[in-house]
Amino acid sequence: MWKFACRTSTLLRGVVLAVTFVSFFPVLAGLLKASAHVPHHKAAGRAEAAKYRGVCYFKQDRVFGAWLRVEARPGYIGRFKNAKQAAEAYDREVRRMYPDDTPHHKFRRKSWLNFPSEEEAAYVESPEQSRKRGLKRSSSNRCKEARSFELLREAFYASPYSENYELVRLTGSSKADALFKLRGSSQAGLPIQLKAATSRWKQGRFYVFQHLLGYDGMLVFLVALDGGHIWATAGAELKVDKLGITIGCASDTARRVEDAGALSVACFKNRKKFPHISVEAAERQCSPGNRLEVAVHRQLRHMFTCMNWSLTCPLEHQTTVDSLLEVRIGHPLVRLQEKASHLHERSGRYDVQMSKYGGSLGRLSYAKDDFDLLVPVPTSPVQSPADDDEHRPPVVPVSSGHISSGMLSAHSDSADEPTESPSEEVPAPTEVHEGPGEEPPSFEEVEFLLDEAALRGSASASSGIGPVNPPTSPVTSPAEEMEFVDEGSAATGLPSGSLFDSAKLRESVPVHTSSVYVTSPTEIVPTDLPAPTSPVTSPADEVETQTIREALLPQLQQEVHTEMPVPTEMPSPSAAYDEDEEEAESKP
Repeated sequence: MWKFACRTSTLLRGVVLAVTFVSFFPVLAGLLKASAHVPHHKAAGRAEAAKYRGVCYFKQDRVFGAWLRVEARPGYIGRFKNAKQAAEAYDREVRRMYPDDTPHHKFRRKSWLNFPSEEEAAYVESPEQSRKRGLKRSSSNRCKEARSFELLREAFYASPYSENYELVRLTGSSKADALFKLRGSSQAGLPIQLKAATSRWKQGRFYVFQHLLGYDGMLVFLVALDGGHIWATAGAELKVDKLGITIGCASDTARRVEDAGALSVACFKNRKKFPHISVEAAERQCSPGNRLEVAVHRQLRHMFTCMNWSLTCPLEHQTTVDSLLEVRIGHPLVRLQEKASHLHERSGRYDVQMSKYGGSLGRLSYAKDDFDLLVPVPTSPVQSPADDDEHRPPVVPVSSGHISSGMLSAHSDSADEPTESPSEEVPAPTEVHEGPGEEPPSFEEVEFLLDEAALRGSASASSGIGPVNPPTSPVTSPAEEMEFVDEGSAATGLPSGSLFDSAKLRESVPVHTSSVYVTSPTEIVPTDLPAPTSPVTSPADEVETQTIREALLPQLQQEVHTEMPVPTEMPSPSAAYDEDEEEAESKP
């Protein structure tokens, strides 16, 4: 009996073990199989997702997701069992967002679709459209920088410290974006760097700022363009190139600026942490290729300051407008395009490139409304350290060829056409200014005031590169002063000696070879320039110039404040420099 009971219990135990083994064997086999193939499964899923645009692989759930990130929207579409289904869902979303037949939508469909149709795949973007798309992206970045400066300036003007301090906009090539200094003072100031960003999500709570390294000694302002928030930190404290700020978190509260004026003044007084730098030194902190342009801009600004005029940098950089000239307070600003070049030793001329960068289209000619006045400034290296600014007046021949809306077009007579007699009446310039406000000064007025300032010795500031030396002999022929030379075409349609005729440049001169050559400094005189669009002075032009100068003489005496009396007649170039030589000889 006892033996039978033992056998029965042993049999029952075996049955229980067998049932348990049969029940759990598939589970154990699946676990062992999954653990052995986990690395291969991840690699296969990622490789499958990489075949399509907008598809990712979720390793935990072993599914494929579809995303389409456009501008600030999140872009999540959904999850799918395989990568092809996710890619098809992505294509449906692309076609939904870009359904039109515009060039922009066609380009997006061709570039983003995983399975484009024959018509969508056959679309070819033209160079003009490619350039327009690239300029739109570049313009967006420039507009962000300009908008950030406007927001910071508005926040600063709301502070009571704005009565004694000011923000000065620097050139686009300088490392710093602005300078904070005492109002109206020529002393050094605090360099400021601006960084702008827009919110990443619809809630407007997350901002990402990039390129934050390399600004030691500067005060860095982080401006939210769509939220009205401003943060600030010292450039030396930034240790990462990309910084994310979430509204309401520690990254926000630690750097939030409540009073931009008070913070700027506190940093301005802390010279140990924020060394001061002058405007000239800040503008010289640029790439070697931009130093010549910075030197020329500094020359022009100093010269216009001597004339009680204001030359400032535009808010938006990297455009066809290099500076803004304010002749009278409250009047429209004159947009200037500054040109500079070194002296060519072989030819004895200055090469001025009369074209702009066109991206994929190469070099392009300037459009009619790109700027108002062209200011070519020939420069040459300083001959001797003993040379001072008094004996090196700048040469600023202002062209009327690119006068756009807001300026008066000068009357032009071709050198080959018969000129009118001096007794006949010269027709007045035709007004093309449209818009509210008072009319800006005409080209003849600006040119005449520049000539008068040059005679009074309003010299340029020392630039490191140095302005041109004074001429030692008068110009014998106006045609020798400036002439167009076309290297790519023998027949350009331009007469010899034409003075920056933009219409003929755009119509006749190949834009990739268009150049302006200016003779050597010893032959250029900054006074008695020829008529704006006529290279050879005619009797009618002389009468017109004399009439304009006599009419503007009382106005000049009010505009230009100087201790020297205004001459009633313009002296000849040789007489002007003879007087300078006599004064130099009389000095001990």
